[in-house]
Amino acid sequence: MNTRKCARIALITPIEDDIPVQVSAYKAWMPRYGSVAVAQALKDEGYEIRHYCEHSGSIIDWDFVYSCDYVCFSLMTFCAYRGYRQADRVRANSDARIIFGGCHATVAPEDCLNHCDFVIRNEGEPATLELLDALKSGRDGTDIKGISYRDDEGVHHHNPDHEFMNDLSHPIDISIIEGYPKNRPGRFLWETISRCQIPRISLPVAQSSRGCVHKCKFCMVKYELGSQYRERPAEVVLEEIDRAFDYLGSRTIFFVDNDFTHNTDHALAILEPLIERYDGHLTIYIFSRVEVVKKPKLLDALSRIDNVYIGMGFESTNDATLSQFSKGQTQSGFEADVRLLHERGLNIHGLFIFGADADTEESLSETVSFALDTKLYTVGFSALYDIPGKEKTIGIPQIIPDHRFIHRDWRLFTGHFVVFFPKQIRPSRLQKLIIEGQRHFFRKNRETFYQYFPVYASSEPYCLYLEEQEKDLYDSDDRLIEERLLNRTYADLPDYVPIKPSHWVKTKEIGEFLAQNALRRTAWKMLSRNFRLTDRSGRKTIDPGSVQL
Repeated sequence: MNTRKCARIALITPIEDDIPVQVSAYKAWMPRYGSVAVAQALKDEGYEIRHYCEHSGSIIDWDFVYSCDYVCFSLMTFCAYRGYRQADRVRANSDARIIFGGCHATVAPEDCLNHCDFVIRNEGEPATLELLDALKSGRDGTDIKGISYRDDEGVHHHNPDHEFMNDLSHPIDISIIEGYPKNRPGRFLWETISRCQIPRISLPVAQSSRGCVHKCKFCMVKYELGSQYRERPAEVVLEEIDRAFDYLGSRTIFFVDNDFTHNTDHALAILEPLIERYDGHLTIYIFSRVEVVKKPKLLDALSRIDNVYIGMGFESTNDATLSQFSKGQTQSGFEADVRLLHERGLNIHGLFIFGADADTEESLSETVSFALDTKLYTVGFSALYDIPGKEKTIGIPQIIPDHRFIHRDWRLFTGHFVVFFPKQIRPSRLQKLIIEGQRHFFRKNRETFYQYFPVYASSEPYCLYLEEQEKDLYDSDDRLIEERLLNRTYADLPDYVPIKPSHWVKTKEIGEFLAQNALRRTAWKMLSRNFRLTDRSGRKTIDPGSVQL
């Protein structure tokens, strides 16, 4: 460790809380792995670092933040406005250099530079360390790859991308997060009473690989983390998981890999020791493609774990949409694939995207029917979305052209809100179809845990806004008259949407959540799993069970 590097740094990962816009944030305290990895890298280099992750329940100590030499923000797009406000607050009270990173900074560096000194694009650790080293030694840091900055004349510069890391062997310790709450029964009860909402489980995350070899047009991972599959050493991943389990009192782990099952041998090198250490008494969440059905050894291992939830990107049951997405699959074998996974006792969280150019109201209804008919455990119905301006600014192709965006209110760029003009469905109707589809699925499928969707409270008033924006832009068959939009540019997009969430809808959602789950066997089984098991040393612990996000 280089103890000479004694600069003081605060790293903040904000979460939007003005209006209900996101789902998992209301169900689990779950850190963003990338920001924790950057915080750990800074600590390992000898910096005095505090990591405030609001996604993990951190309460920011602003006196400490104002005393820092550097204040870093890791931004998700829907949290960008909160990050901007926090950065402006730092600017007003401190001389600290302000640095933005994260997925939003990667795709919207121009916007970010209005609130910070430097932007770190893509993978955060190497460029951040090099930039801080340059600034510490008295250089201006403008020669660092992977950064964006504003010069003295106010001109924005975007340096070439930094090379991706080859060495991913450095472990992280989630205890670096300030105030990350442990899973204790008293805490759950206190949160329920004090917040008048469902309590949030502290859900640890792990990462066994970075990058994605697939070419899906809607996905940013191939740009942000590279198109090569880079593995982390299995022993390092296992060390992180053991440490997280012991720290939080948990036996649930959420793997953030874009495709955990891509390399069977690597996945087994992690799963087999986990199964042996905990005798299969685990709950794991992974992401995978449907091709996992062709990997029997991997399915055998997964079947030996108590609770496995596979986030599976079907995306659509419309082959024309799958082709537009460059998904590299068709829907012809979906039903057989799901049946095989069910036979293995695996729970499928089906992920679907609504609003592609080939989508119609009928094709989306068929998708909802598919989810129910195949008895998927849970679903995520999301609206197609992209980030305006990124192609012109940093050359990352867009699946939605700038002129078809409705606005650029970043709070609503979560996938739960329609932010563009679809070709064959009015945006207000698409918004309603997403909400109606989710409600229909979770009410009909009584073999799953009924989900809590606070975003509904924002969705209803947002539909009224969409109805105003879509006027005169669709013909009698609800087809977009695109030529009426062609003159729109990024600068024409409103950056704020006036939404007043319905408190009645939110209260009703909490009531339905409690009423539906009170009558569901699955919900009671999950509750019973919250307070059982011992760890490897025999100490009592709490297992959050099968947290659904």
